[in-house]
This record gives sequence, C-alpha cells and structure tokens, in this order.
Amino acid sequence: SKKAHELLAFAEWLNTQTIPEPEDITATYEDLLSEAGPDSVVEFGKHRGKTYEEVLQTEVNYCHFVLNQSSNTTNRPFLSLALWLKTQDVPDPVPDPVPEEEHGEADSGEKTNP
Repeated sequence: SKKAHELLAFAEWLNTQTIPEPEDITATYEDLLSEAGPDSVVEFGKHRGKTYEEVLQTEVNYCHFVLNQSSNTTNRPFLSLALWLKTQDVPDPVPDPVPEEEHGEADSGEKTNP
C-alpha cells in the first residue's frame, strides 16, 4: 500500500540520520550562550528586530513565556533568547489588565434594554 511504502521510505531516510554525541550538544549550548548578549536581535515573532535588552525592559510577560517554553523547543533563535534571559534578573510577570467592562460600578441586578 501507499502508506506502507511511505513509512518504509521514511524509515530508510531516518536510518541515514546521525544523532549528535553529547559533547556536540554541550558545544551547541555553549555556542548559544556565548552568542547571546543584550545587543543581540530577536529573529522571530512579534518582537522581531528588537534587541534582547529592549524585550527584557518592555515585555516582561513575554520574557516569562520564553523562559517557560524554552524546554519545549529546539529553535535556535528562541533558545538563544531564553538562555540569555536565564542569565538576567527578569522582573516578576505583570498581571493582565482588567477589561474595561469590569472597571464600572457593581452590577445593580437591573437589566436595561438597549
């Protein structure tokens, strides 16, 4: 069947791939950490083009998101930012603002027709 053929082709391809030795993984970690600095530029997402320092100073909640997600990715630019953030004193997250309709007076229980 077509699925069996595709699976066999994938298995053959997979067999040609090499898994890095642990020291290669360590070197990559050290490379990422040595490359990352306050003037490094974010290469992804809505903060693309900002420096790491700008993101740290203006987007604290995003920094926490990056730190929390760093164990779930192998994306080199994402990991670079996460590793740099781990060396910084990231302030506590800022609570999300309360939506406008919750700022008003307490509900009197009366319904109004529009």
